[in-house]
Amino acid sequence: DHGFNGTPVWTLIARPFAEAIPANQMGRFMGRDVPVIKLVGLLDVALLAIAFALVGWAYGSETALWAMLWLTLSYSLRWPTVSWVFLRYDWVAALMLSMVALKKKRPYIAGLLTAWSATLRLFPAFWMWGPFAKGVAGLARKHVHKHLLVMALGFFVGVGVLEAGAIGRFGMDQVVVHIENMSDHNKAEQLSSRRIGLALGLAFAGPFEKQPLPTIIGPERKKRIGEQKALRYGLGIAMMVIMGWALRRSDDDEAFGYGFIPIFLLTTMSYYYYIARVTLAILHAADLSKVRNQVGLAMLLGMELFCNWAEFTYKEHRLFLIGYLAWFIAAYAIVMCAFLLVDAHQQDRADGDGQFLRSAPPEMLGGVLMVGIAVVWFLAGLVAGVVFVYPIVLVVLGIIALVRGATTREA
Repeated sequence: DHGFNGTPVWTLIARPFAEAIPANQMGRFMGRDVPVIKLVGLLDVALLAIAFALVGWAYGSETALWAMLWLTLSYSLRWPTVSWVFLRYDWVAALMLSMVALKKKRPYIAGLLTAWSATLRLFPAFWMWGPFAKGVAGLARKHVHKHLLVMALGFFVGVGVLEAGAIGRFGMDQVVVHIENMSDHNKAEQLSSRRIGLALGLAFAGPFEKQPLPTIIGPERKKRIGEQKALRYGLGIAMMVIMGWALRRSDDDEAFGYGFIPIFLLTTMSYYYYIARVTLAILHAADLSKVRNQVGLAMLLGMELFCNWAEFTYKEHRLFLIGYLAWFIAAYAIVMCAFLLVDAHQQDRADGDGQFLRSAPPEMLGGVLMVGIAVVWFLAGLVAGVVFVYPIVLVVLGIIALVRGATTREA
């Protein structure tokens, strides 16, 4: 651990609060004497309250309540509790507000809010992946999403202004050191048993693990994770490309809300940052008339049920919790990708968009998807020096789906 990991922009914003209030100054709160510096932690309560209120304004009270239910039940919110520190959850409030801005057709404001979040924690920049993928897919179909260009403009303007302010205040050296520290955090040897990601899922064997199951990530597992780097990134990038194409028909706020998926695929963040999944809860709760959203919200709540049960039943056995959670999130990503592909395909057929898309049954697209993932998985495994049997199973299933789809098409 490199100690303090706040970005220069976060320091620029938070430092005035820390300097303005003496550490020993006391104040009254609910009939008790409390250090005033602790009361500043209520800033986060206020930010989240504002974010949920505006989610209710944009999406309706039911959506806001579902999202609030998910967040307050989330294992990822166990530590640090909201109000224990100040400006710890400002970035997630900004992501929620970005979704609100997109829902209300304010793409420039959404870009600025995403820039605020990204400069505070870096990884929220991945939430631009969905809009970017939708924009590229639009260009491939000779359609320009001008509102997404406006959002991108807001994002780059926001990042430029905030970073310029931080560099002007602290110098470029602080920015470079912070980026180096964050890059080092993602290395296998730096992993702790509080980190989650596809990397942990690939190195976890579930019920086939040697017993007794270790409570932490040992050196052998870290080595295995390091050796699977090519496999992990190959699968992750392939999944991002496929899901990005699947988002081509999604609303802007929905495409944005799926920004958590690349985080899971490519990084190994600490579990408390997984509160970012609240954007998934919002997009699912926004339209529960769709089976996709019913399944998605149920899966999100089910994961929190598992995590809290695992923490209670297998206390301190972090590997059990993070290993299975990685599997569940991977399953969630695959299921949502399949739903999105089918939905986008059906909309394309309804609009007569493309000869192949007009006539190809969903089974054929599913078969192409499975074979494509299998090929990328196999090639990435070869690069990493590991050969898996699973891609062969995917190829067989993909061929079956293609044959069935071809038969349906002929009929």
